[in-house]
Amino acid sequence: MDLTPPMEMGMEQTGWLKSRIEGAMYGGAIGDAIGGPVEAVPRDVIETLHGSAEVTDMLPYIRPSESGQPEVKAPAGKTTDDTHFKNLLCQAILNKGGRVDAEDFANELTVDDKFAYLIMRMALIRLQLQRNNYAADRYGQSHMPMVDTAAHHGGKGLPPANGATMMISPVGMLYPGQPREAYLAGYEIACAIQQGYSADMAGVVAAGVAAALTPRADASSVVNEMIAVAPQSARALLNATRDLVDKSADMASFREAFHQRLLIHFLDPGEVVAAAVAGLLIGKGRFAESTLNAVNFGRDADSIATITGALAGALGGISAIPDKWIKAVDESRQEEPLQSDMAAAVYQALQNELASTRQWSERYTALL
Repeated sequence: MDLTPPMEMGMEQTGWLKSRIEGAMYGGAIGDAIGGPVEAVPRDVIETLHGSAEVTDMLPYIRPSESGQPEVKAPAGKTTDDTHFKNLLCQAILNKGGRVDAEDFANELTVDDKFAYLIMRMALIRLQLQRNNYAADRYGQSHMPMVDTAAHHGGKGLPPANGATMMISPVGMLYPGQPREAYLAGYEIACAIQQGYSADMAGVVAAGVAAALTPRADASSVVNEMIAVAPQSARALLNATRDLVDKSADMASFREAFHQRLLIHFLDPGEVVAAAVAGLLIGKGRFAESTLNAVNFGRDADSIATITGALAGALGGISAIPDKWIKAVDESRQEEPLQSDMAAAVYQALQNELASTRQWSERYTALL
């Protein structure tokens, strides 16, 4: 993997990663905000509510009222649970000042979180039971062999879902140019709320972000790295997805072909990552086109687009994202932190990790 900065792009070395990390943070939030208003909404209903079945810009959250009339429920730019849990992961990174594990992430989770739906709530209840009700010291013991209270066992037994894939992108930002390491870290952190297949796909997303943070990366090279780290079944799905992209003229034709041949389940993390990859490839990594492609796949549109947005934002940096979308997300965030603050926390954590790596190298090089 070539890590030489692309000076032909007219960009100075200093600040390159800072721009890419901020782009990935805002990109993920913007994808979430564009996809949120149309998540699980049939295409004919989207056309009725918004005037077009194809989403071309950020939309307000419009739903039929009890009288059947369209009613604005939230402004354009409002993010969902996808960004909320991503922000909690960033808070863990901020608190640690560097790379985190499942335990660090679990410390930010609470069972009464209003953004925790269905399977996510099941995971948080399980974590609370493991970490509190069955704590060994409550029983005067040094350990409890019948209950494993480690945070990375929190997702045991839960069905596949998108909770981990949608929030994992900040992990990849701490492993720029190291997709294999990002995959392993993403998998372990994901296990706090999901396991098995779901954690695999979360690791694949983290690897994609790490691969995008390589100076000469493009959409194709990012997807190649994601496929390279993916376990066998996930690799087969992503290869089949790429083959469909190669045969599709645009996102509409890909969507039709995918529905006919590869459709799995609304909450399936493989389907979500495959659709996100397709949006990126068809959009050739360009932020607006790629993210809108992901939204227009439909189904779990916010989770799909938050992944594509993070990947495309990492490829293009903050300057590649329309200012109006950044402003809309900032103005609609309510109690959520600014994405610029989250990006600054991750960037500082990366600086800390690189300094630590230099110190480690200096200590052990002399012992070789």
